[in-house]
Amino acid sequence: MARPRIGVSACLLGETVRYDGGHRRDPVVAEVLARTFDLVPLCPEVAAGLGVPRPPVHLVGAAHAPRAVGVDDPARDVTAALAAQAETEILTTLDGVILKARSPSCGIASTPIHDARGNVHALGAGVFARALRRARPLLPMAEAERLADPGRRLAFVLAVLVHHHARRPRRLAALHEAVAPLLEGCDRAAGRRAAALARRGRGRAAARRYTALALAVLARPRSAARLRRAARGWIPAPARAKIAR
Repeated sequence: MARPRIGVSACLLGETVRYDGGHRRDPVVAEVLARTFDLVPLCPEVAAGLGVPRPPVHLVGAAHAPRAVGVDDPARDVTAALAAQAETEILTTLDGVILKARSPSCGIASTPIHDARGNVHALGAGVFARALRRARPLLPMAEAERLADPGRRLAFVLAVLVHHHARRPRRLAALHEAVAPLLEGCDRAAGRRAAALARRGRGRAAARRYTALALAVLARPRSAARLRRAARGWIPAPARAKIAR
């Protein structure tokens, strides 16, 4: 069976694609998670044709819909070019993404958003990350820095595995049979809700609701200890030890 594929900001894998020609290689992503997943490098700024090195951009405007404009040339607006990268075909093959924090394209919740005077007035998502969330709302997404925490890292890995499992064509009952032990191990009440949905649900819409419930449970596990116990049936012991330590 093919391993799940996750997209990763290319700079986190050591590729020299940042605006200044540098990188931000993350060993947890590039080494630990590479043992479990196939890593697909992504750089929306390079893919949009902005080049390396390139004049830096930052986010300006309303917190809910900022624009990506040049730091030194505010008339240079690259918002549409970055958002368009969330529609590329390769993203439909992924079961998760790990993105660079604080990036004007890739940040998920940590990117500074500036007002007209240049002052930071909010933190939010970069243009690419925001567009990707709209296009693929069930896709597990994480900033690399958050995955330094072993509990969050394990939860993300499990979310990717569940997404991978759910993407394969199958009846909802078969999906529930595979995922139910994980959900019940994390949260018994959620496990009961999932069982009820599996009994009543039919078709693709029900499968999406079931997947959304499973991913929500993994995003907010009741405890790290329960999460580790629940992972035993999903991740082999050697890989689990490296992911969760």
